[in-house]
Amino acid sequence: MTTLERLASAFWDQVRSHALPDPVHVQFDPREETVVVQVRLTRDVGPLLAWADTLDGVRAEWWHTDTGDLHLTVTGRGPRGVRFRLYSGLRMHQCEGLVSLAEDQQEPVSLDQLRSLNAQFQVPAHRPGRLGVLA
Repeated sequence: MTTLERLASAFWDQVRSHALPDPVHVQFDPREETVVVQVRLTRDVGPLLAWADTLDGVRAEWWHTDTGDLHLTVTGRGPRGVRFRLYSGLRMHQCEGLVSLAEDQQEPVSLDQLRSLNAQFQVPAHRPGRLGVLA
């Protein structure tokens, strides 16, 4: 089996074995022996966590870009020990007061920290409608 076949097989095993959100983009990198998956984020990091929770030996990092984004990268091992690199991002203003990174700063982050961030996105914002009733 070639490296490319092994990577593709590991990806399909991962997708078939878990209820995962559809990725935006998938790349098989035989040179680095890595499956690269861009995970769609809407307004939270739940889809990235769903993928991350299926991997072993997970490490994560976040980076406040100079363009005002928060990039999230998670690496870990999937089926047959194949390395997966997951990535996605949010607008930094969505994380205001929740993530304290200076512009162009990056640092390791735990999945627990990402879960805490995700939990903050799940708290409904108070948006008064007519007569102060929630809309």
